Amino acid sequence: YKPPTIYGFFPTSLSHATPAAFISYGPSRNDHSTINPHIFESPVDLLLGGGLENFTQSVPSHFQVIDSLDTLKSLKSEKQIIGTFAPDHFPYVGERSDDVPSLSSMALGALDFLTARSNKVFLVIEGGRIDHGAHQNDLPKVVGETIEFDQCIEDVIEWNKNNNGLELLVTADHETGGLSIDKNNGKGTLPTVSWRWKNHTNQNVPLFAWGAKNNALRKRLVHHVEINQHLKNLISSESKDITFHSTMIPDGYLNDSIYNNQKNSRLLLAHNSQGIGIGLPRVHPTEKESIIILVDRDYGTGKGLKATHKKLSDRFGVEDRLLTRFKTIDLQKDSDWGAEFAIVSVDGADSSFNYQVKGASLLGFTQKSHFTKLTHQNIAINYGQRNKGRALNPGMEIFISWKNLYPNSYLSKGKTVGLAAYRVKSSTGTIIETFGVGQTQSPSKIWKIKVPAVTL
Repeated sequence: YKPPTIYGFFPTSLSHATPAAFISYGPSRNDHSTINPHIFESPVDLLLGGGLENFTQSVPSHFQVIDSLDTLKSLKSEKQIIGTFAPDHFPYVGERSDDVPSLSSMALGALDFLTARSNKVFLVIEGGRIDHGAHQNDLPKVVGETIEFDQCIEDVIEWNKNNNGLELLVTADHETGGLSIDKNNGKGTLPTVSWRWKNHTNQNVPLFAWGAKNNALRKRLVHHVEINQHLKNLISSESKDITFHSTMIPDGYLNDSIYNNQKNSRLLLAHNSQGIGIGLPRVHPTEKESIIILVDRDYGTGKGLKATHKKLSDRFGVEDRLLTRFKTIDLQKDSDWGAEFAIVSVDGADSSFNYQVKGASLLGFTQKSHFTKLTHQNIAINYGQRNKGRALNPGMEIFISWKNLYPNSYLSKGKTVGLAAYRVKSSTGTIIETFGVGQTQSPSKIWKIKVPAVTL
């Protein structure tokens, strides 16, 4: 049984990333010629939104096209319905003509339409223009779109009280811009804010849930794949138990219990069967400073690079240039040391920034003659907002899995991992601070950990 499915994509085009992810597949989010046929082949009952100009083929006969919500209210057709009310993305709040429907009106109209067809409904509503405004660092647009989305949530909750109780989830796929409120300017006035950049960040996003079947999601950090399985359980008669991830989640707030007894250290460290967690308290994004953490996955053998200074052959990326300038003396004196990897965050970048410019990733060193070439892997790097207060202990947080460090054929219990962490000037690679572990150890010492029994 496939329940009726409605996609209420008011602010974005119907073939845009989020709606397309639910009803199509393809190599690129911009490949509309691949996405659009999948939309028309899907069992979706109703689609509402913009993006008419992105449809490169005629709408097939089993779909009925409407251009007004009034038509939807009186519609008796058994066909699949598609309503497009803008050539591309909807205009922002305050920039629309009167004939463009609101998010609430589309959501409520769609709910009435779908529940008249069946008592089992799966509805997706996206407030996607919030993201677009954040990409522009445009606070008025973000606020206007968020208020409208909030009103839509309120209206759907009120509708739900009188209509047999659907399960409701509200969340986001990511944060954009690194928005932080610096000053409250009083009621009726926008606050003074700062932005990190015009791109996505790794900040945790809220998840709100209504309904008894959503209890499993409450009072926990939830991974996206777990939400996916939860949604499948809601619409399927054969539900599966959700195995919630026990891995460390680097959200940039270092009050986690995994860092107990390290509260006064400049370098917080933890590990479990999934990987290594690293926390750097009070380290925040800046355009003039970078973080370098060298990783020796087999400390004691002396294999790997003693240093990266003038040792790299592909110096085209920002991480490459920084590492080839970076000079450390203490590691070269340690006969047991040799780095195979570097964790790098240039100018406060996190790994979600990688598709725009290389700036934050795990770099693997592969030997090429007497020079070294880099390989890039995305890993979880995040910064907590500095104005969140001491209780949360904001800073830089990293999670690196054992899978990143060890191929299956290489990993074995009891190997020793060595880490050496530095804050440096982005322009020169000059060391500003060496991060030590614990209150009594010398900051120049390498932190070491035994690899636990791990199943990959």
